[in-house]
Amino acid sequence: MKKHVLAVVILACSVFTVSCTQRILEFTIVSTRNIDLSRVGEFTRSNRVARGRDIVHWIIIFPTSFTGQPQLMPAIERAIRSVPGCVALIDGRVSESSWWFIYGQDSYIVEGTPLIDPKLSMIPPGSHMVTSMGPVGNVKETRVVSQSEYEALKKRHRQPGGIVGLNVRP
Repeated sequence: MKKHVLAVVILACSVFTVSCTQRILEFTIVSTRNIDLSRVGEFTRSNRVARGRDIVHWIIIFPTSFTGQPQLMPAIERAIRSVPGCVALIDGRVSESSWWFIYGQDSYIVEGTPLIDPKLSMIPPGSHMVTSMGPVGNVKETRVVSQSEYEALKKRHRQPGGIVGLNVRP
C-alpha cells in the first residue's frame, strides 16, 4: 500500500512540475561596455567560455524580485565580469530556463567566448586590482594598487558601501 501511495505522489509531482530550457538567441558579438573599435585588432579571444545568469525565484505564484522576470543585461554583464579584461562576448547564445513546482526559478543564461582587451587584463606582478561600486552595484572605478595601498583600503572599508570588492590578481 505504501508503494502505491509513493508512486502516486511521484506521478503527481512529475505531472505538476514544469521545466523548460530554450535557446532564444545566437549572437556574433554582444557587450554592455563602450568598446573602442579602432583597437579591435589588439583584442584577443579567450580559450574558455564565459557564462552569466540572471535568476528570478518564484514561491507559489509570487516572484521574489520587483521585476518579476529575469533581465538580459545583468546576465550579459555577469558573463563579461567573470573574465578579467573582457570587453565583449563573441560567438555565443542566450537561453531561457525555467522550472516550477511550489518553488521555482526563471533565468536567462548567456554564454560566449570572451573578447579580451590586453590593456585591461595586464596587471603588474605583485599588484592588486581594486573595484569601487555604486549603491546599485554599478562599477564606478577599477584601478591597480600596490600591496600596501591594498592592505590600507582593506582595513578602511570593512563597513557596507564604499569599496565592496577587493580582488587579488597575482
